[in-house]
Amino acid sequence: MTKVFLFTSSYPYSLAKEETFLRPELEHIKSRFSITVIPLRSGGGIFDVPDSIEVRTGYADSPNSIKKRICGCLRSSFTLPFWKLLAGELFRNPKIAVCPAAMKKIVIHLYFAISLMKWMKRNITTPELNGNDKDVYYSFWFDSATTALCLLKKNGLKGKVVTKAHGFDLYDKVQPLCVIPFRRMALEILDRVLFISRNGLEYMSAKYPEHKGKYLYCPMGVNDRKIMCGPSGDGVFRIVSCSSLVPGKRVDLIIRALAELGNKNRDIKWEWLHIGDGPEMERCREISAREVPDNVAVRYLGYLSNVEVFKLYQETPLDLFILLSASEGRPVSLMEAAGCGLPIVATDVGGVGELVEHGRNGMLLPPDTTPGEVAEALMSLRSDENTLKRMRKESRIIFDETANASKNYAYLSDCLESLSRSAV
Repeated sequence: MTKVFLFTSSYPYSLAKEETFLRPELEHIKSRFSITVIPLRSGGGIFDVPDSIEVRTGYADSPNSIKKRICGCLRSSFTLPFWKLLAGELFRNPKIAVCPAAMKKIVIHLYFAISLMKWMKRNITTPELNGNDKDVYYSFWFDSATTALCLLKKNGLKGKVVTKAHGFDLYDKVQPLCVIPFRRMALEILDRVLFISRNGLEYMSAKYPEHKGKYLYCPMGVNDRKIMCGPSGDGVFRIVSCSSLVPGKRVDLIIRALAELGNKNRDIKWEWLHIGDGPEMERCREISAREVPDNVAVRYLGYLSNVEVFKLYQETPLDLFILLSASEGRPVSLMEAAGCGLPIVATDVGGVGELVEHGRNGMLLPPDTTPGEVAEALMSLRSDENTLKRMRKESRIIFDETANASKNYAYLSDCLESLSRSAV
């Protein structure tokens, strides 16, 4: 059976909130592979993993305080490999040298890549590390773990190296100077890049066409809970959103749209429920308290587990799902909403258009949409009960076509098996 070493940000620890992404994937591929999960960070609680999956927490559990990281960066900076790699990256992108933010990002990225590489050499036995061409080393994010695996492969690691590419780890416009560290080096060494969205595949094909032979569209999926969320029946129009409260999700744009909606339609009662927490929580609370009128009820539900999210969708009447991010990969929150039959209003960014078809199961808005445009879209849907009813059915159909885990992860398993047998 093919061995797969899966590198995660923190899963099975809850720190990076990856369980929603990873649990369905592992459940569906575990029967075809011997899987070892290696988290890079620890923190929060710890989730149970599916049966038969091994977890090695040695790297994540090693002392990793801020002080230790700073000392580690300083120690690394006195080594020849560090300087050779840094010099190579500066040669590719000389403008980095005059941008402190970009320079800091590259130094930190390189520190984590080198520290993981050293840990693997110490803690994964030689037969595992160098002995089997069929093993697959799989980084769930296109990040410093990918860089570490590529450096190991460059220095003798046998087996195939593959990474998944999402959104923040793919689109360089969100990075300082639009530079993602060691991207060209990684693409030269990687055996496969798995894109969760067609948009991401097209983006990378245009930016790095010389590596197109390594690119595969391999969408994530969520389990079909067979839930149909029911509409409100008490005269209140209920809107739900689910995301981390970070700047890129633009939850403040939702709030300002709701403020405009409520002020222009004082005779209508609205309710907005937000699932998720993050550093923007206090700011969002302040904006909603200051700007949202009293005919719009606001409920911040905080972080909910995946089970709790679906319980909410099953038990709470909801009329519409909204997501107004500035950038996205292929949002799991949209897959889950579509699977529960919710009409969706979302910005047309990243892979969102693969889950929302304008006029079919929702409305797509331009990336630079305004609060007024969002309010107008919400009001037009609220005023058309028949369209909302039809969109609920279409969301379920689109979910089954594009996001059903049983289909999508069967394809992922085929990709990984094919890769392990290939001579790439």
